[in-house]
Amino acid sequence: MTDKKNWIYGGVSVTGFSHEEENIPCQDAHALTCNKNNTFVGAVCDGAGSARLSHFGSKVFAEAVVDALINYPEDRIFPEEAYIRSNIISAISSAQEKLLLEYPEVELTTGENKSRRPSTIRDFHSTLVAAIANERGGAFIHVGDGVGTAFSSNNLMACVVSKPANGGYAEQTYFVTESNWEEHLRIKPFYQYCDTILLMSDGVQGMAMSKGHNHPFEKFVSPLLSFIRDNEREKNEVAVRNTLSKEIVRRSTPDDKTLVWAMR
Repeated sequence: MTDKKNWIYGGVSVTGFSHEEENIPCQDAHALTCNKNNTFVGAVCDGAGSARLSHFGSKVFAEAVVDALINYPEDRIFPEEAYIRSNIISAISSAQEKLLLEYPEVELTTGENKSRRPSTIRDFHSTLVAAIANERGGAFIHVGDGVGTAFSSNNLMACVVSKPANGGYAEQTYFVTESNWEEHLRIKPFYQYCDTILLMSDGVQGMAMSKGHNHPFEKFVSPLLSFIRDNEREKNEVAVRNTLSKEIVRRSTPDDKTLVWAMR
């Protein structure tokens, strides 16, 4: 990457209709920022539907990852996989401790009866897909499903993709709250010129990526990026939220949906 134009960035998380109907909070979360050196960092976390406190976990993990990478030293090699890995492991570990301290109990409801039990880290199950990028290159950070992709907007096929990892079965995935999560932490550096980065949860990847997640799906991505490039962040986020809330999208997947973008 050699272009030093400022990033245009934003993101939305939309509650899936199945959660709306059951009055369950959105279990997706995202965080993103850009520092004075024009380094962009974004993260998307998808809390597990089976984990009672995953809506807290996804938010805390996303924020922790962004905070851990946004002050990447200017004098270090970029992107340096070992440095990124070390910082992510430290950030996730601290976030786990924070969650257990801030949310020590889980409320259980059986019929009209309510009770509480001590929380465990499994109550905060969440996936992670994140990116850091500047004019020197970039890297994806990934645990579990969701997709990260970087490309030049005039050639979607020549893209870098960090694909979902689902374990042994399609409905399974990996979480940053598992005891062996570090074994499933993938760092994918990229060095080619890219003016666009997309991060998405699994609720979006089916419509935004081609079959097999080999490249962005042009009919979805190109009109979206064209709109984003011509408008301000607030208007962009409203438009993307409306797109992800359309009835045709609701019918295609009941999942929560998160999309984060950075363009220049």
